[in-house]
Amino acid sequence: MTTPLLPLRRPVTSRFHRAMQRFGSTGAMPWINARLARYLDRGLLRLSGGRWTLLGQLAGLPVVALTTIGARSGLPRRSFVVALPDGDTLVVVASNWGERGHSSWYYNLRAYPVAYVTAGGQTRRVVAREAGPEELARLQKLGDAVYLGYAAYRRRAGTRPLPIMILSAAPESASVPGPGA
Repeated sequence: MTTPLLPLRRPVTSRFHRAMQRFGSTGAMPWINARLARYLDRGLLRLSGGRWTLLGQLAGLPVVALTTIGARSGLPRRSFVVALPDGDTLVVVASNWGERGHSSWYYNLRAYPVAYVTAGGQTRRVVAREAGPEELARLQKLGDAVYLGYAAYRRRAGTRPLPIMILSAAPESASVPGPGA
């Protein structure tokens, strides 16, 4: 039996949450979400003492705060991402709401794979690696089972692949670079 990396809330599969997932991933909503969700999440997290995010509440999704080191700046960057528990790892999809470019946190993890994830008041240091071709089909199915929006985002993204990153507990020897590193 594997130990989960963080105590994430199980994805909720109520009709309301599924309807909100469908609504949020179609029409103009992904475009709006891409530009507003992070600001709404910051406010909601502040008001709830770090317990709630917009996607977590409306769509029933397991959301974590992912703190990476900026690929260009070398400064800490915080993003809120859907994290799919997969045994003792977390899986995150760089969907960027189906936009043309990849999520900035994806580039950050490629440049500096050691990061932090926070959920349920707990923070863990993780090391990221990109899923290989042999893992993609299984992980896409895992993502689609949790969030209806991923299929819509793949269609919106066209020829741009939606990379998947696997986050594992970081060994103590893993170093996190500082600014300018």
